[in-house]
Amino acid sequence: MTVNELFLSIFLISATAGCIGSLTGLGGGIMVIPILCFLKFDLHFAMGTGLAVGVTNSLVGTALLKRDNLTYLKLGMFLETGIAIGAILGALAVAHLSVKFLTILFGFVLLATTFSSFFSNKKSDMKKFDAFDKPMPDLNQLLYTKVRLAASWCFMFIAGSISGLLGIGSGVLKVLAMDMILGLPYKVSTSTSTFMVGITAATTLGVYMSHGYIKLPLVVPAILGTALGGYFGALWLVKGKTGPLRILFNLVILGLSLEMLYKGLSL
Repeated sequence: MTVNELFLSIFLISATAGCIGSLTGLGGGIMVIPILCFLKFDLHFAMGTGLAVGVTNSLVGTALLKRDNLTYLKLGMFLETGIAIGAILGALAVAHLSVKFLTILFGFVLLATTFSSFFSNKKSDMKKFDAFDKPMPDLNQLLYTKVRLAASWCFMFIAGSISGLLGIGSGVLKVLAMDMILGLPYKVSTSTSTFMVGITAATTLGVYMSHGYIKLPLVVPAILGTALGGYFGALWLVKGKTGPLRILFNLVILGLSLEMLYKGLSL
């Protein structure tokens, strides 16, 4: 594969991942990593590229979705404190773990996410959130009990640890936590997750860079493609229906989980 072919391939892959990332709140990196591994790139370099994709997807998506009052910034910043702590710890440990272990862990995380999403609450307890032209309620109105608040924060700490280990924004776990534990509407969960993914990825990007896992020939086309795909994905999210987004979410994650498990077990 020539340099130009490599650039174009990564650009198109990242554009697709960025579009789906904005639609589902995944962040894009979780799809770029297994595809780069399939193309025979080293897992650690793929993970570093995934973090760059996550930051880009978050910046583009949040800029558009906040305008339509879908992103709950106050809640996102609170939950991100737990994620940031876990992400730093996970990123520091990644250099000491084998590629086979990380690949299999990645596959199981994706597979568990798929099954969890099938059983997630389809209806929000907060009916007033269904009209997106209304102002967001206060944080105290959203969190019904301190138990839910604590459970969400602990869940986000685990999500952050997995994010640091695998080089992803852990958007899948963030969407599920806000959807299942807090009962947010799916679009609000997805939009807020898109905002949080960028902070999580940026938190661990420096650690991966210090390990030498950030390679410009991979990162540059990935960032450009993600910016383009993330823009159109965010526009589609505002106008799209929730049902098809859930189906897309589950199908994408199921396919990637099987591919990563197969790759990990065959190493």
